[in-house]
Amino acid sequence: QRSVTPRGCTWVRDSAVAVDADRKTVHCESGKSYRYRDLVVGTGLVPDDDALPGIDVAVNTPAVASNYLNHAEKTWELVQSLPRGGNA
Repeated sequence: QRSVTPRGCTWVRDSAVAVDADRKTVHCESGKSYRYRDLVVGTGLVPDDDALPGIDVAVNTPAVASNYLNHAEKTWELVQSLPRGGNA
């Protein structure tokens, strides 16, 4: 993944255990925490909604999307709305 990660972005291979949206911080299974401006969470190739409590509610909010199933169009709209020339 690092070879295709855009400059200015950080790819982290870890499991997120909590996201603090107010503080823009992700807390990971490794014990590390990461601050972010924009956050992209890759859940893997096979979606498992049962493993992500609250995902069914989250994907129905304006700023959260999934590229799986019926949420792909919303994801593309959010990607297109990112500022050009920025670092997501």
